[in-house]
Amino acid sequence: MLMPSERSLSLADVIDLELQVAADRDADVAALRRRDAQIATRLAARGIDPRQPSGQQLFVAWLDELRAADGISAEGSTGRRIQQLLAGLGLLLALVGLALGLSAVAAWLLSASGKPINTIFFLATVIGLQLPLLLLWVIAFFPTAWLSRVPGAETIYWLWGVVAQLPPRIVGWIVAKISPDTGRLLGQLKGQYDRWSWIYGPLRLWLLVRLTQIFALAFNVGLVAGFVLLSYGSDPAFGWKSTLLTEEQMHSATRIVAIPWRWMPVDWAAVPSSSDVIATRDWTQLETHDRGAGDAWSRWWPFLFAGLVCYGLLPRLVTLLIAHAQVRRTLRAIRLDHSEFDRLAERLARPQIETQATVPEADNGCLRQVERRPRNAETLLASSGPVATLAWAGVQLPPEEIAGLVTARLGGKVEGVLSVGRLDPSHDAQAIAQTASNMGGDASGRVALVVEAWEPPVADYLDFVTSLRRALGRNRPICVLLYDRDAAGRATVARESAAKIWQDRLGQLGDPWLRVDSLVATGEGGA
Repeated sequence: MLMPSERSLSLADVIDLELQVAADRDADVAALRRRDAQIATRLAARGIDPRQPSGQQLFVAWLDELRAADGISAEGSTGRRIQQLLAGLGLLLALVGLALGLSAVAAWLLSASGKPINTIFFLATVIGLQLPLLLLWVIAFFPTAWLSRVPGAETIYWLWGVVAQLPPRIVGWIVAKISPDTGRLLGQLKGQYDRWSWIYGPLRLWLLVRLTQIFALAFNVGLVAGFVLLSYGSDPAFGWKSTLLTEEQMHSATRIVAIPWRWMPVDWAAVPSSSDVIATRDWTQLETHDRGAGDAWSRWWPFLFAGLVCYGLLPRLVTLLIAHAQVRRTLRAIRLDHSEFDRLAERLARPQIETQATVPEADNGCLRQVERRPRNAETLLASSGPVATLAWAGVQLPPEEIAGLVTARLGGKVEGVLSVGRLDPSHDAQAIAQTASNMGGDASGRVALVVEAWEPPVADYLDFVTSLRRALGRNRPICVLLYDRDAAGRATVARESAAKIWQDRLGQLGDPWLRVDSLVATGEGGA
């Protein structure tokens, strides 16, 4: 086997694979088959099931073959350039964060004009303002099921989703009113965006979190470095002043804040004593107080330094490490098994048969080139799992005939055909519930929905498919099979124009595991 050594998917690989299958979507099907059949032969890919986790290496090898054919190295690909752009953006954010951190602490230490710095305002500004942002990160980190147990967290999560969807919905509505054609194009683009968000939403989230934590970590590095370095060139004094807090309350608050480090064995006091708190409340004492190396005004410095490290620097370091690990874990967990890669798998698995006849032509004695196509050349990649079959009410075929056509198209075993699309909505709900129940935990099962190819995909179809997806879960393949008939009433291949309309309309749902194909394959006879 000529397959390369196994390697994990990189971000560049994922981007290049998605861009390539998107470009192939509108390419000539016959040319794609010839190209991919030749690649499969070179890779000795026959017998490899691309739907298995190990089969993803086949797609990576296929991508490498296309890069080599186009004279593009892996380092010069679009995915690699985007990956390098993200790395450059991370470096830029780190430099900006470092500069802002230094500036923020310098504004405090260099502008005191001989007056003590109020530790309450200092910590509230440089650390307290970061805590809500850290809370947002925590909400993004925890699964939605966990957030549902936290009072108010699920509502905040829902509001974020609503607010994020408002701008594109408003723009789409306005454009659709102005130009219906442009509105349809936006609908298709939105469907593609939703499709990528469905598959790669977690990866996109963790890439964003990693970038924000790079900035936040650099900001806190700037804070700590500036706090230490500027203290060598100046002699900052720290105290406190509050109308509402007493000395006892302030001392208790400092001990609570110092819980993470007050148990550590240190040579200097990282927690101001009660006498230090009392001595540093009155600003007027600073003018007459002899400021030695160990005076009360300076003993706030270790406390503030420890606070910057424990509440600013360390949490951001931990969040950055978690975000980086989550990016790697999410990349490893990506499954290239949605509809676009299912089509690619079929092209790689289907043999290209070309035979050369030995019977000479009667006229010139030349050998005749004959291409023999298998009868089921268009049959989808077969699966041994069950196929739950639903037929729209307008499909005028006996259930046995529908089951036979679906079996020939998808493989697997069809156990009964449920009729849907009737006037009674409760009947459709029952059929969807029964289908989801029949699928159970069998990951190899598919769902086939047979519809009339000549009927436009109106809202009833879209609502039904949406409800079906909600009941089945996110990764279950749904195949919408278009039933068409010839003049004699026999089932035949769906017309390309009808298939294009259905693909464009259902594509707006953004469902990666939803595909549209003809019920009868090219080259198969009518029923």
